[in-house]
Amino acid sequence: RTPKPQSSRTMRLATFLLIGLLGCTAPRPQTITPAQAMKEHLQRGDSARREGQIDAALREYRYVHQIAADSEPGARARDAIVAIELARIVRGEHLSIPQPGSEPPPAASAHPETLLLIENRTGARVYAFVQGISAHLAEVDARGAVTLSILPGQTEVGIRADDPSALPFYGRHLYNVGALHRISVGPSPSPR
Repeated sequence: RTPKPQSSRTMRLATFLLIGLLGCTAPRPQTITPAQAMKEHLQRGDSARREGQIDAALREYRYVHQIAADSEPGARARDAIVAIELARIVRGEHLSIPQPGSEPPPAASAHPETLLLIENRTGARVYAFVQGISAHLAEVDARGAVTLSILPGQTEVGIRADDPSALPFYGRHLYNVGALHRISVGPSPSPR
């Protein structure tokens, strides 16, 4: 004897009873919190970095930093971006940043700080990567300037332009407490 074909209604009822007996439920859509999403992007960035996929890692870190710069994940992303960019600058051809000039901080300052003034005298936007006791990441518009409050001590500074033909700048110097240190970058004299 050949079995009779089951109706679709009978099949749905059988499936429903089987799921109920086994204690299974249909999968629920998973909601991800922003904190979980940032953590996943950081993990993907870390994984890509370990595998040598630096551009993929930077995309993940930059996404986190752009979305949550003032949070703990944003700080982790910033630290990773600064470390990667400084390593790229140091490994490649670059111009040296001479020991920055030092002057007393502005009189308006209520307490002595270590300030780093980065002046951009190029015709392109530049990106500054600063790593000492803490890390800083800054964009400086063409012919603009930015002042960073940094912790005193041995600090690495890398600066690269939006223009890929321009050589980046790099320097590692001791920055003193209670001083304003000035770095001024101009057009790269020897294009790549």
